[in-house]
Amino acid sequence: RNTAAQIAYLNQASRWNWGLIAGQVPYLSGGVQAGIGTIGGQTAYIEQTILFRQTDRSAAGVVAYPFNRAERFEFQGGISQISFDQVVQTEAYDLRSGQLIHRESREESLGASLSLATSSAALVHDTSVFGATSPVGGARYRLEAAPTFGGVNFTSVLADYRRYFMPVSFYTFAARGMHYGRYGSGGEDERLFPLYIGY
Repeated sequence: RNTAAQIAYLNQASRWNWGLIAGQVPYLSGGVQAGIGTIGGQTAYIEQTILFRQTDRSAAGVVAYPFNRAERFEFQGGISQISFDQVVQTEAYDLRSGQLIHRESREESLGASLSLATSSAALVHDTSVFGATSPVGGARYRLEAAPTFGGVNFTSVLADYRRYFMPVSFYTFAARGMHYGRYGSGGEDERLFPLYIGY
């Protein structure tokens, strides 16, 4: 369950491109707590590591129609299941000797899984020119709306614009403007992994 993996197939043999995508992504967060307590009737120094894991498993079909070499329209539809659990690892040490006297790891579910139907429509533009490791010129943007239905209802909206400038050979400046958010009744559901700037 701690493995992130994705597999995809894309067929571009005709003007209508189509493909299949499936994968799993675990999102981990957590913390550590420590203090003095009792283990088996003995006073000890106890450390606990608590990991919260949200695992997103999904499968989807994709259809894309390119208008030209730079622009295309994409549609996607699929299913997603999100499970929630936690792992609590406990270690206890003897206060006098510092010796490990207890070690335990337990895993438990934090609630019922969410089953969702996913969809999206996007306009994609890409005239970027790649150098050895990254784009060095041109522009890219993606405008996308992605309604989600099921245990939680919301719509994700993405607007992502990137521009690459090369004023002098071997020096590229990149600029990016981006908005990504969840809207609707379930957009702020606490079971969903939070969105933040580094996300």
